[in-house]
Amino acid sequence: MPRPLLLCSLLFALAPRADAQAPRPRGEPSAVRGLVGSLVQRVWGGPRVDAPVPSRRPDVPLAFVAPDDAFAVHAPEDVDATILLRAAETLAHARDELRRLGWGEPLADGGRGGTMGFDLYLVPGEAEARGESDGLDTSGTLDAAFAHAVVGLEVDALEPCVVDAYAQATLLGLDPAESPRVRRAFAAWITYRLTGRAGCDDAIDAWQFEPEAGPFEETLLDGAGGALFLELLDARLDGEGRFPRELYQLLRQRTWEGRGLRASPDVWESIEAIVESRGGRFVDLLVDVSVARAMPSHRAPEPVLRALATPPRVIFRGAPRALPWFSRASDRGVSAGGAAYALVDVARFTEGQALSIWLDGEYGVRSSLVVVALDGEGRELARRGSPPGGTLHRAFVPFVVPEGARTLLLVGAGLGFERPDEDVPTPVARRMRFAIDEAKSP
Repeated sequence: MPRPLLLCSLLFALAPRADAQAPRPRGEPSAVRGLVGSLVQRVWGGPRVDAPVPSRRPDVPLAFVAPDDAFAVHAPEDVDATILLRAAETLAHARDELRRLGWGEPLADGGRGGTMGFDLYLVPGEAEARGESDGLDTSGTLDAAFAHAVVGLEVDALEPCVVDAYAQATLLGLDPAESPRVRRAFAAWITYRLTGRAGCDDAIDAWQFEPEAGPFEETLLDGAGGALFLELLDARLDGEGRFPRELYQLLRQRTWEGRGLRASPDVWESIEAIVESRGGRFVDLLVDVSVARAMPSHRAPEPVLRALATPPRVIFRGAPRALPWFSRASDRGVSAGGAAYALVDVARFTEGQALSIWLDGEYGVRSSLVVVALDGEGRELARRGSPPGGTLHRAFVPFVVPEGARTLLLVGAGLGFERPDEDVPTPVARRMRFAIDEAKSP
């Protein structure tokens, strides 16, 4: 299709409708928003981080400008017209949805891409989506950055990748001090909510393949696998999709002196503050999420877990040949927020048999052991857990095999050395193993 005719088609497709609604005002103040007054009174410590390095924009010609100059799409001259149309329509929809949901939009970049709006670049030879910095905006009351988006033409799903890249750019603009892995997780979560796919890499089950990892670790597709963690947090702390947005707003800050950017409060500090403000404990939340990830998916209350076809990897599945029994060690160290799992067949045990069950970790780890008895249909019959947060390398649970039990789910939840911080090097994670023995009479 000739480019002039293509531009006319895009203008018609993307022109604002007469019935288009303005962004809805925010609803009633939520519990998270009510925390702002108390949180801003804290003295937030933490490290300084370098500002994101400005990225050179791709050398790709301008292909389309939205009727209201809100955004532009750059693409090679030989790009297929349908691809350009799909990218422009998706970007328009993503922009509308993020504004409606309260995420806002990227800062106007002052014409850096040859237009006054946001710039999306479709580039050949790449298969990823990313938001890139154009430098800091020092004129506002909070740290912010100008940004653009890049999507490779080799991606296997254009629409989710465009949403992912646009969300990354929006988040980069809101808080340039936050870890790139955390931004990837939030962007993947936003994409999951809008398209049903967790980012360009469809990372919703990445954490299940690396269950020992923390939710924002690089091994989870550069952090995108943290989308599952955010979805589970929302189910526990809000349930309507507001929690991740309001959590991210708490991460913003102003660096008024010195070098670098203030990186506190970060995502973990804010989660801990929110949980404690509700009378809970941060470590209990980590344990709860660790158990939820391993429960039979068809019994899970959360839609995201019911939809997952991938249970977390386990270090043992089967029946012990004799007692005492020891599993092998976890494949890697268990980070804070990660977990090790085992599924123990109780065929060799008897109903009412008293067991001593241990979680044995390398020295210095904080962890918690949870034992869940399941029947043949995956229903929970009993659950017991050790007190979380101990500083010893072992956790212990006395357990009696209930009637009807078929499987014991063993969960070793990693709690780290202290509250995690994505801006500092992670201490060496510690490996874990499980042990079962008959309970000894006193």
